[in-house]
Amino acid sequence: MKFQRTPQNTTKAIYAFLVLAAVIVFATVWANIGDTLAWFGRLIGYVTPVVYGLVLAFLISPLLRVFERKLLPMIFGRKLKPGLRRGLALLLTYLVVLIVLTAALVLILPQIIASLQELIRQITLLLRDAPQWYASIYEWIDEVQHDESANEILRDLAGQLFISMQGALANVGDWLGTLVAEVLAGLTGFASGLTSGLLGLILSVYVLGSHEKLIAQARKVLKAILPAKVNREVVLIGQDAYRIFSGYLAGTALDGCILGALCYIAMRIFGWEYPVLTAVLMGLSNMIPFFGPFIGIGIGALLQLAVNPLHALGFLIYAVAMQQVDANIITPRIVGSSVGLPPLWVVFAILLFGGLMGIAGMLIGVPLFALLFSTSRRVVDDLLRRKEAARREEESLHR
Repeated sequence: MKFQRTPQNTTKAIYAFLVLAAVIVFATVWANIGDTLAWFGRLIGYVTPVVYGLVLAFLISPLLRVFERKLLPMIFGRKLKPGLRRGLALLLTYLVVLIVLTAALVLILPQIIASLQELIRQITLLLRDAPQWYASIYEWIDEVQHDESANEILRDLAGQLFISMQGALANVGDWLGTLVAEVLAGLTGFASGLTSGLLGLILSVYVLGSHEKLIAQARKVLKAILPAKVNREVVLIGQDAYRIFSGYLAGTALDGCILGALCYIAMRIFGWEYPVLTAVLMGLSNMIPFFGPFIGIGIGALLQLAVNPLHALGFLIYAVAMQQVDANIITPRIVGSSVGLPPLWVVFAILLFGGLMGIAGMLIGVPLFALLFSTSRRVVDDLLRRKEAARREEESLHR
């Protein structure tokens, strides 16, 4: 049978070749899955500095805009040329970042480690003294009650309570020990990845210094290789991603810092224990929507309960009041409507991405799902408009 060279047959031959090539590639990769994963691991290691640089540039770009568009023009007016203004803004931005990182490493981190060590010591003392408390409760029951059956019931309840408390304290101690080990391992990993971090820092300077040029080049490439309609959609997705992620991450980070500072000040005023550790935990957990505040308040109350139950009660009252002020006054003014997700989808995004990516998924899951939500909504609206236009055209033809 002679092959007829027609456009249809040529297209079929190309599709068949592509399918065969895809099958061969998949089979080869599957047969050498170990080498393939190792190759991907090396590839990720090579591009890690680039990822660090892009993420760092993205996170501190709002600070650069504040210096470049507000503070420097307010101080110097129009005397500075654009290039010099950009250079000074970059210098001030990285100076602030360096000061914050140095303060975190020199001032905050040692206090957090010391608080964790003291907390583990307190829990160890509680576990050691638990039998004495148990005996004291038994003596109190015998002094107060004279009915033997009531005494027996109270003894059983006290025994069950102390067993539960010992188990809970032991679990908390194990969890804190694991947390300290993970923190130290993270610091070791950070030290080993310092080279990638420095390269990423240098790359972030280049990205922030010429981000308008990079964006223009990316748009030019997309315009050249993509159809006009697809190019418009990609540009819209990029704009939405920048608006949602920058507004959400910067807003929640600032909100967490404010909440942590308020928590630290209150704890110092009232003389509550572990102020630095609790303030850091409250600030970080507040960046997780919906569930984060409950996690922070719960951990903070447990930290106080390990030392003084009255302090735990006072902390609970203050933390709940502070969360109400934050949810109704601070967060709406800082974060605003940068995400625009209904509460149901916020919970869904946290559960989904938290299960897939852990803590990182909880932090970025909401803005990522918001981006998917806005894109899908735009696509659905476009399809509905097309259907409506087709319906109107069909009705006009039948008239």
